[in-house]
Amino acid sequence: MSTEIHIVSCVVQTRPDRIDEIDAYIRERDLAEIHGCDARGRLVILIERERAAHVLAAIDEIKNQDGVIAVNLVYQHAEDARALQEPQP
Repeated sequence: MSTEIHIVSCVVQTRPDRIDEIDAYIRERDLAEIHGCDARGRLVILIERERAAHVLAAIDEIKNQDGVIAVNLVYQHAEDARALQEPQP
């Protein structure tokens, strides 16, 4: 049986005065990798999980934090885990 890896990119819109707190929460809980942020309260995150349900759980946990306004999906892809480990030409 093959294992899939689900790769999801989102933009998290927070209240600007809470961005540092939300950033720390995401990092401490290992919910996502943070690839950028700005002074307007936006975080660009990347979530990788073996199951789609685990991706949704991470998104829900972030979305339910006080100070988070929205979590918007930007990109979603599922790939066979073995294919990700094969050397690319």
